[in-house]
Amino acid sequence: MADKLEVLPGPGLVARFGEVVAWAGPQASQALYSHLANEALRASQLAAGAEALANSLITVLQRGDPEPHVPFAVVGPGSNGLALFLHGPVQAWDSGRWLSPQPVPGWMLTPIGRPWPLIVLAYGAPPPPPSQQGNPFNLVSGVVPGSGFVLLRPDAPGAAAPAGAAQLAQAGPGPGAAVQAGPAPSPAPVPQQVPVPPQGTVPQPAPGAQGPAGAQAPPGGPPVAQAPPMAGAPRPDARPPAPPAGAAAPAVTEGGAIDLRGAPPAPLAPLPRATDPTPLFPRPGQPDVTGTRCDQGHFNHPRASRCLTCGQPIGPGAVQVTGPQPCLGVLLADDGSIWALDQGYVIGAQPEAAPEVQAGLAQALTMRAGPGNTMAPVQAEVQLRGWDVRLVDRGADGGTWAQPPDVGSWGQLGRFEQRDLLSGSHISCGGRVLTFLSAWPA
Repeated sequence: MADKLEVLPGPGLVARFGEVVAWAGPQASQALYSHLANEALRASQLAAGAEALANSLITVLQRGDPEPHVPFAVVGPGSNGLALFLHGPVQAWDSGRWLSPQPVPGWMLTPIGRPWPLIVLAYGAPPPPPSQQGNPFNLVSGVVPGSGFVLLRPDAPGAAAPAGAAQLAQAGPGPGAAVQAGPAPSPAPVPQQVPVPPQGTVPQPAPGAQGPAGAQAPPGGPPVAQAPPMAGAPRPDARPPAPPAGAAAPAVTEGGAIDLRGAPPAPLAPLPRATDPTPLFPRPGQPDVTGTRCDQGHFNHPRASRCLTCGQPIGPGAVQVTGPQPCLGVLLADDGSIWALDQGYVIGAQPEAAPEVQAGLAQALTMRAGPGNTMAPVQAEVQLRGWDVRLVDRGADGGTWAQPPDVGSWGQLGRFEQRDLLSGSHISCGGRVLTFLSAWPA
């Protein structure tokens, strides 16, 4: 039986033909939507179709990336299990680790096992809805709108959900409900990964809550799983220049590779393109912060050199303006849960009782303690201050620990100490780990 495919609601495109699944975010051009849908249909007739589709995409990207800031992904049969191709600011959970191109913009191709669930969504996207066996939603074939997808084990008539199936994690009001992944699969081969030259400021995901290579286990907790190192591949020395503005790009380049900008139209009408990625929309009532606006009016970090929404350059002399505080990034938990940082969080076993939560000033992030550890009702707090994210110890037994990026050791905060976090920093309390990933430049 074929794997179940649950489409996450939102802008974007999900195409499935046979066992080949392709997804692209709302920033994609009509040509890219058409190309992925057409090629997924063609690749579904091949034994290792997803790998063949990924290799054809790589042939184009090595000659010059037409849309470097657009997230898209392909998964399906490969020569060694499933093949997973990721491009741009996108992340995938393979039931044991977070995978994403590093740096961004860039791409990666890796074989994976048969993970259940496999989750693919844009970096900083809202958490997916509950995904579990018995859920009736299943895209069998075709092209539909979607902000991502979840691949699940096929249903067996009368069979109970297997141990480790995705479960709903309770985290109080707001974006706290997320997928909790099951046991990690066997280690996958080292991914093939190629960066492209940075062309602006875009989110740069880290490998979830598993920590960088060489990171120590959280204080008092079990060892932290480490993702295998990413192996870089050489980039071609020469890249042809992009066609001038307004010029029609050729459909076929030298060597017969298809240029994504000149892909033939799909037999179905392409989806309308969204104007803004939803993760950056500010919540109602957010405090004002100082930033800049691009020519399209999108609000950005004051030090951004390129608009995070549309990719347009922002000059160094851009006028400083005020606007509602947007989402500052995400927290990734060690169980795969995702919380969007559009408001502060109180972390603990019963954070809903905290005065900040009851007053609506923060959201509750409920976490059970790790093995051999205890979690106080209120253990720590993550606050948003302007464009900064701050960790605050709440004076509970066991304390609050932090590990900055590229540092291989943990440091304990003093009682009620406050400490600003850099993107990629790890937080530990009660034997659990959260990783802060910023959506904005350092």
